[in-house]
Amino acid sequence: MLTAKTEYITFSSKSRVEICNHCGDSVEFGTGKFVNRIPELNDTPTRIANGLLFPKGDFVCEPCDSNPEKFYSNF
Repeated sequence: MLTAKTEYITFSSKSRVEICNHCGDSVEFGTGKFVNRIPELNDTPTRIANGLLFPKGDFVCEPCDSNPEKFYSNF
């Protein structure tokens, strides 16, 4: 007899670096930037090639996303 096994996918916050990769501000829960943070889907080498100041960060905060020319004015 087969039984169904339910598996859940969980995302551990320890596997994500919860800082903005543009300005370095924390986007963790409780900072006020958690709700409006945008996941960064590029890998770290691509972020470095794009000239991001904090390439290890896995998110972009809303103020940086709203004002990209602040960070890309050198290009």
